[in-house]
Amino acid sequence: MPNLRHIACLVLGAGRSERFGATPKLEAMLGERRVGDLALETLSGFDFGEHVFVCRAGGFVPSNHRFKRVETMAPLAGQGHSLAVGAAALAGSGCAAVLIALADMPLISARHIAALCAEFSRSGGAVVSAVGEIACPPAILPIDRLIAFQDVGEDQGAKALIANAHRLIAPADDLLDIDSPADLARASLILAARGAMAQ
Repeated sequence: MPNLRHIACLVLGAGRSERFGATPKLEAMLGERRVGDLALETLSGFDFGEHVFVCRAGGFVPSNHRFKRVETMAPLAGQGHSLAVGAAALAGSGCAAVLIALADMPLISARHIAALCAEFSRSGGAVVSAVGEIACPPAILPIDRLIAFQDVGEDQGAKALIANAHRLIAPADDLLDIDSPADLARASLILAARGAMAQ
């Protein structure tokens, strides 16, 4: 595996789970693991320079202890605020770049993360995942862009971080995010199919 110590890993998990129901979505079980643990488990397999997880106060506690847990006291402020909290946590890391991922994307594959890292190393510029014309995390960008990021309190501000980034196509299943019980049911079917193929 190539040296990735110059890249920090920032995972966002402070969402409110409004569409999911009574159980916080990161706590929901997907197979034998919680939704929130799956992406962190995949990302912990890479030797990044830093591993930071942003959550709301009293929120999800990862089983994986490689991640530094940082709480935001303003979960209603949106993803832009979570990014600002993550930027503050990484300000003194010494890393040159940051990979930004979402904790509610439990099916992200190690293969796609490796491809993102390789493309960033090749180009030196921001790289974002995409399904067709839709760009979404995970993404890698120079850390200076994140550190300079100003929290505007809206997701549109977060999108500005990956404006004009090179797009790396990923399998749609990899980028499934869990927002509802129907998404969880679909993820369960995908996970079961992957397990059957591996046998």
